[in-house]
Amino acid sequence: MSVEQGQSGSVTVITVDPLQTYRALAEESVNKLRDQYDWRAKWHRRLFRFSGILVIVLSASLPLLAGFGYPGKNMVIAVTGVVIATATALRTFYQWDQMWALLRRTHFGLIEASSQWRLAFARAEATVDPVEREQRAYEATDTLLAKIEGLRSAETEKFFSSLAFPEDSPLAGKPFRS
Repeated sequence: MSVEQGQSGSVTVITVDPLQTYRALAEESVNKLRDQYDWRAKWHRRLFRFSGILVIVLSASLPLLAGFGYPGKNMVIAVTGVVIATATALRTFYQWDQMWALLRRTHFGLIEASSQWRLAFARAEATVDPVEREQRAYEATDTLLAKIEGLRSAETEKFFSSLAFPEDSPLAGKPFRS
């Protein structure tokens, strides 16, 4: 609640419903993240599918390209091979398929957390006692924020645990100076 004094000296009392603050915090937190994860997952899906289709089509056409005689044949075959190798390497390096699945799981987790928050928040709004109503709204929002953090932490852990570091390289485990 805040008190403002007008120009004529009158006092205006503005009450702020704490539930509105919790609602705004929760919706801002989950909606922005949910949209980001959805966008990123869509792009990883597109890149995974495009690179897969590109490799399949070019690999299947390579025997045809090699079987006919035409000007610049060697260059066409070489460029086709480079494109196949590059698309395969990028697909492996960026792990678009695994990232797509990981991002989508996190996105679905955010949707689930948001739905659970809405249910708990509706229960809070239906509570008659204002102190209990605020407490329930606070707990619902706190639980939501904790779930969001947990989902993001789990995603980060999963991502970094899936990275393969070259352990058998000659430089592994050695200091920079001899």
